[in-house]
Amino acid sequence: MTRGPKPPDDAEHHGERERSGHERRGLAARGSGAAAAWAAGAGIALFLGLWTKLVFAWWLPAFLVFALEEARRQGQSLASVAQRRAPVLLAGALAALLPTVLLLASTDRDGRPYAAVLWRGNLSAEPGDVEAVAVRLVRYVTDGSLAAPRNLTLPSWPVDLLPLLVSAALLAASGRWSGRRREIATWAGLSALTFAFVASSGYSRWPHHFAFPLLLLVFALALAADGLPPRGRLAAAAAAALFWATLGARLPTAIYPADSSPEKDRLLAAVREKGLDRSTLQLHASWGTYYTAQLFGDPQRMVVYARRAVEDPERLRQMAEVARAAGRPILLFSSRRWDRLHTPEVAAVLGPPRRTWQLGSWWAVEYDPVRSAFPPP
Repeated sequence: MTRGPKPPDDAEHHGERERSGHERRGLAARGSGAAAAWAAGAGIALFLGLWTKLVFAWWLPAFLVFALEEARRQGQSLASVAQRRAPVLLAGALAALLPTVLLLASTDRDGRPYAAVLWRGNLSAEPGDVEAVAVRLVRYVTDGSLAAPRNLTLPSWPVDLLPLLVSAALLAASGRWSGRRREIATWAGLSALTFAFVASSGYSRWPHHFAFPLLLLVFALALAADGLPPRGRLAAAAAAALFWATLGARLPTAIYPADSSPEKDRLLAAVREKGLDRSTLQLHASWGTYYTAQLFGDPQRMVVYARRAVEDPERLRQMAEVARAAGRPILLFSSRRWDRLHTPEVAAVLGPPRRTWQLGSWWAVEYDPVRSAFPPP
């Protein structure tokens, strides 16, 4: 005997209302004052996301579709919402837009407009550029071992395809078992759309970037799993538990990526103990040490991150001028091999190293720009 779609009952509707956010309460509130207050709260929440990090804007289309779907769920058309709830919509829009405009119009300590980050975000709509980022990000779907924290690398196992297979099975089963196929398709579609936005930035590469489309996909999978018969839900839960167990089994063989290795932290601790963080210009040519040195260094620290500086004579000359003006040597940090760290460009501009420290794959090399081959201006 086949099972048809399960009709939502009153308790299910009640639970859905209880899980609602500010925007849902704003649409459902009867009093205009309460509705405007909830809408303003939703607008402020959106601004706080943008204020934390502008890439939160990747979620704005999903938010708008969610609000429209909530209006449709309550039997309201877009036209009726615009007519009956115009003050509410205006309150929400102003609460989000006014502080956002103020944020974008502000300037940093160097006098540059904050809005300039939109042009420095390495955004591209070129198919080749988007495809390259998408291929890099899609590994978080096809390789389950990447579920580990960013500071660990787990060995790959064949079972790493299990999350992808279970997700595909859940979405396929929703067409037969779930009575909420429209919602599942909406969340899955929004996940794909958000993934496209994330892939438009050349800087997108880490789990906290992929989390934007992933959360929307999780919503779709949760609805799909909820519509399964009890045995189906049990099988999905067992598959998830099995996969997480394999991650735990791999922990003893996990390794540290270079930018998260404990050696870099010990090297920075040694630099602080020697007082070098307050007497040098720190030039970080590999990611992994810059943010720690910036957050926990001496108040008199001078810290610069320039990944390709060791291959850029002009940038090296700029660093030498700054160090010379401050009367400080340069302390160069990198996890590169020595021949790729002390490059011909570095030797020509900064001269020979005065002192070197090495822990694991990490180097700290001190140069004296006063004695360098680069003559002062």
